[in-house]
Amino acid sequence: MNSTRRYMPVLAIVFVFFLTGAAAAQNSSASYDGAIKLGNPCNGTTVFVKGTTTVDIHQNVTDDGTSHVAVHMRYDGAGTDLADKHYKVSFEANDGQAQSTPDGYFLPFHSVWVGEGSAPNFKMDGTVLIVVMNGVPGSAIMNTDTMPLGFACVN
Repeated sequence: MNSTRRYMPVLAIVFVFFLTGAAAAQNSSASYDGAIKLGNPCNGTTVFVKGTTTVDIHQNVTDDGTSHVAVHMRYDGAGTDLADKHYKVSFEANDGQAQSTPDGYFLPFHSVWVGEGSAPNFKMDGTVLIVVMNGVPGSAIMNTDTMPLGFACVN
């Protein structure tokens, strides 16, 4: 009985480290550089931007064993079109109830492309695939739909 009392705190500490390691293994986060090349629907020119993508995946397992996954992706970039007009882009995809497929997580996204000076603004919506390989998230745009902001091309 004495030895059980003596070793119980050690077992409790080992158990806490085990739980901490298990919880950490269910979360992934990464930032990486990437580029997007896209046709501007307002003037037909190609816009090329470079920027940084950040992906966060957080998984919780409830007491009944069901899994809840929240996925967030953000891309911020800047670049030019073929006429050397400057653009900034903000791209975001979220899903608080993400459903995993064998390929990864498919998320709807929304982005706004803002032209400086006389470069027309437009938006791009679509689907992005978030994958996790060896614990590191990555992403790929699967499909897009570009359109002017509002109902007309805005300068």
